[in-house]
Amino acid sequence: MNRETVQLFIDSWTSSWTLVLGLGYLGRKLYWPGLAALCSDVAVHAMLLTSGAVVFVFCLDGFAPAGLTVSGWAIGMVLIRRTIFAAD
Repeated sequence: MNRETVQLFIDSWTSSWTLVLGLGYLGRKLYWPGLAALCSDVAVHAMLLTSGAVVFVFCLDGFAPAGLTVSGWAIGMVLIRRTIFAAD
């Protein structure tokens, strides 16, 4: 892997999960249960577990800053989700 490939992966990973969680939030606001499932606790746990695996692989391959970026993004998404859902 080279640096450009890692950067493209990080961008696509974070964008995809942000879109999934955002659509889930929109489904929750529109009372659309099928779409709201994308922002359920199960989906967020799946995002955290898979992001943890990505961070682990990046650290093993010598791209620790990339792992730090993904882990920081995941923590930020969970904090934003908790803040938004606490206001509901």
